[in-house]
Amino acid sequence: MSSKLDELRKNLLGTQMPPPIAPQPTTASSLNGKINEHTHPVADPQVSAPPTPAPNGQLNSAVGKMFEPAMVCRERWAELAKSLESLEGTTQWAAKALEPMKSLHEQMHKLSDTFEPMRAFEQQLATMATSFTPMKDLHSGVAQIIQSFHGQLAELVKSFEPARLCKRRMAELASTLDAATELQAEFHELSQKFRPFEGERAR
Repeated sequence: MSSKLDELRKNLLGTQMPPPIAPQPTTASSLNGKINEHTHPVADPQVSAPPTPAPNGQLNSAVGKMFEPAMVCRERWAELAKSLESLEGTTQWAAKALEPMKSLHEQMHKLSDTFEPMRAFEQQLATMATSFTPMKDLHSGVAQIIQSFHGQLAELVKSFEPARLCKRRMAELASTLDAATELQAEFHELSQKFRPFEGERAR
């Protein structure tokens, strides 16, 4: 029995225990760091905060959508103004083209005063040609002259048809422009009603 106790004692004494771990001194800086880790966690740089919407920007955008038709209208008026740039040249061309026509009208007006006797002469030749064959050629020549004058004047009248159509279209455009001018004045009056106060304008 004593031999077993001795052997057990030897075994216990032969086993080496690990050295005790010395406690690390706690400093004020390390203590503050641990407290900050729990009270103020470090933000993750990869996670960005959601943007804060700007109230004024949203309101301005809503107002801008209300006036989107005005932007389209502004583009149309700009296109019209650009297309009318050539109108001045067209007006000058038309004025020059009318000058010879005015001169021709004056000449034909004078000739028309003496044309009635010629018409009477043609009718007399037609009567004489029924009984006197040689008069037929003379009557035919005079009749052709009268028909030629009439045909040329009729074609001249048709040539002025585009001018009449342009006048009608320009009158329609002028009526539309009058309505646009009136609407412009009404919008100007509205803009004065929506005018901000002086204090708001200075911001």
